[in-house]
Amino acid sequence: MKTVETTMMTHRKTLYMAYLCTTLTFSVNLGLCLSQNTYAQGQSTSSSSSSAPKSSLKRPVSRAANTSPKHLTPQQLRQQQWQEELRRQQWRQRYYQPRKRHWYDFLFGIFWWLLYSIWFWVILAVFGLPYLSVWLNKRRKLKNFIRARMAELANPIDAGARFQLGSMLLKQKKYRRALPYLEEAHQIQKKQNFLDPRLLDALADTLLARNEQDRAIALYKESLTLDSTGGQGEVFLQLGRAYQEKKEFETAESWLQKACQANRSLAEPVYRLSLHLHNQDKIEESRHLRNDFLKDAHTLPAFIRKRNRKWVMMMRVFQLSRWFFT
Repeated sequence: MKTVETTMMTHRKTLYMAYLCTTLTFSVNLGLCLSQNTYAQGQSTSSSSSSAPKSSLKRPVSRAANTSPKHLTPQQLRQQQWQEELRRQQWRQRYYQPRKRHWYDFLFGIFWWLLYSIWFWVILAVFGLPYLSVWLNKRRKLKNFIRARMAELANPIDAGARFQLGSMLLKQKKYRRALPYLEEAHQIQKKQNFLDPRLLDALADTLLARNEQDRAIALYKESLTLDSTGGQGEVFLQLGRAYQEKKEFETAESWLQKACQANRSLAEPVYRLSLHLHNQDKIEESRHLRNDFLKDAHTLPAFIRKRNRKWVMMMRVFQLSRWFFT
């Protein structure tokens, strides 16, 4: 019942926000239309006033009018007329020359059209507010989780709460915030002479994301010594990635091959190994590896096909995806 009530509340909030945004945009657009009408009326009055004689327009005043032409020689008079004509041409070039069009004028036009369009804001409210509510719910869950674990974090020998909080931040790709919690949990487990391989893997993933390959490799190898019961394909894959970033390609290839042998049904290690072989100019081996996996990819269970969907698609468009994938 609580889940139903919470979902109903979120839907009500999104509908209320959509209604609020639509009414706000309607009022803004109405004000803009009224202001444009008043501006058009002002322009019409100014255009009617501009139908006056040309002498009423503000133009450069002739300096020759101040001096009587009786005291000027014909040469001085011609020079003064030439200067006046040059001044008029400069004035025309300054005020009547059309502005040059640039490439960003089109983008500004689209921006202003979207800003003054009520349908853009309606569509943004309908389709954007659910994603905003999801993001706010994730943020709220993290805050509630931290509040619930504050009492446990106050305990200096509790590594479980720090590991849970660090792993949650790691899933959200907040590596800078996750690192101190995982390091504290690692130090506590060291003092207790008990090391959890999952904690070592999470800490190594965080360090690898922060480009600290040497510490990550040491933790991955320590995790392999602690857990030798199988299920190490993810560790092999991460070791291959770490050695790739260190430019040790032969070692990286051996670890990626171990990852493919440990997880024969997963597409990610196959794609990464194929990409590594292609970068090492082993194009035929890379192509055979992809084709062998794609032959039997449709026979895998549904949950594995769902997990492999992204990597299988990247294999099918390998010549395009290899330029964008790092």
